Amino acid sequence: MKRVIILSSFMCCFCLVKAQITVKGVPKVKNLPTIKGKQDKSSQEEAKSTVDTLSKPSTTKDDTYTGPAKVYVRAFWTNIEKLKTDNATASTINNAERAINSIKEKDPSYNTSALEAEIKPWKDKSAKETGEANAAKTKIEDANNYYKEIWRKVIGVHSTGMDIEPGATGKTYYDRVKAINIEEYKEKKKELGTIDPKSYAGLTEAKLADYDAYVKRADRLKWNVVAMITKSADAPNLQDKLKFLDEAKYECMAILLLSPNNEPFKKKLEEVNRLMGNTQGEAAKFFTSDFHKENLNKIVWSNKPLVIGKEKKWHLLLKMNLELAKQFLVLYILE
Repeated sequence: MKRVIILSSFMCCFCLVKAQITVKGVPKVKNLPTIKGKQDKSSQEEAKSTVDTLSKPSTTKDDTYTGPAKVYVRAFWTNIEKLKTDNATASTINNAERAINSIKEKDPSYNTSALEAEIKPWKDKSAKETGEANAAKTKIEDANNYYKEIWRKVIGVHSTGMDIEPGATGKTYYDRVKAINIEEYKEKKKELGTIDPKSYAGLTEAKLADYDAYVKRADRLKWNVVAMITKSADAPNLQDKLKFLDEAKYECMAILLLSPNNEPFKKKLEEVNRLMGNTQGEAAKFFTSDFHKENLNKIVWSNKPLVIGKEKKWHLLLKMNLELAKQFLVLYILE
């Protein structure tokens, strides 16, 4: 009886040792719960499912497939491996998609859903990167076009010499300068950081930096402002007086858009505005109506006699068509 008890104890020890060997032989999976030395398989599978689709090894690859599309199946997985190991080229995703299409063609019964699911995150990633790259490229192109256009406008109001382009004075010059929209340019320029002197923005900056010097070189104050004030003073009629003063005013306004601290032009603008006020006050005594003022020195036509000071009554009946002259009375408004 004693021997039987000893034997039973020996067998129990053997079983415990064997159980320990069995537990030690199971590979440990990090962060997976165990119960009494045994792994919880369902928890292991749940943990694996959280791994990033782009980095986890494929669980859908079937190396046992030997059907008519086997070449394309292998080609598909070869391209997937390239994507996962950063050995892909620009055409790798397209090659994988072509492989899927070839599989469908060669073996219509082959279920490609797993393959399509495998390639989808790569396609999405590629589409996002392509979209971002295109957006960045478009932004660069738009900026380049903007600064190219600004540079073109700036060279239209500046000269490296002392030239004043014929006709580019007064209102015409003002419109050119205003079209630059210098305040908008200054805001956009802040986004550039360091400016390449050879870029359109750099070339524009060089022109703008020389603008005050150009105005002095060309002596625009003398030729386009002082000269116009003198012509206005010598003009024989009010219309010409105002026309010359208007030219001088716009010239000053144009210069001050790009050179806001230019004191000589500031003072001349004040002078021109004062002279215009005086001239317009003098003209107000002369004109019998706004219609008279607007049509000074013009021939107008009416089917009714016009009464001085009441011309506006027939304003809608006035014609500027000489072919209808026989149907109208002629009125020549003298200065």
